[in-house]
Amino acid sequence: MSAHKRVRVYRNSGGGDFTYLWYGLLVLWALFMMDVITTEVILSSGGFEMNAVMRPFVEFPAIHIALKMAVLSVIAAVAYISDKITKRYGTIAVMAIAAWYIFVISWNIIHMKIVIL
Repeated sequence: MSAHKRVRVYRNSGGGDFTYLWYGLLVLWALFMMDVITTEVILSSGGFEMNAVMRPFVEFPAIHIALKMAVLSVIAAVAYISDKITKRYGTIAVMAIAAWYIFVISWNIIHMKIVIL
């Protein structure tokens, strides 16, 4: 008889309640759209995109929005799977990303005032 117990790697998420995850994704979607809007205002006022990776995409609003939605889809899928494996881990990750985007939007708003004035 083995002295080691079998350890279950995956834990149930507690009945599959993903309400907080969906609220978090809705908040993240709103933040992504605010980022697109504030970036467009800055660009139309003579500013420029500071993120070198995003520069080629922000010139075209449709591509910018499509890219944000693609990223949101990947985040949603990974967060959902993560929540199924370990309760609320995906939700926590979504909230951390949302916190970062609050910073990004705040930065954009500060620069909107600078560029417009």
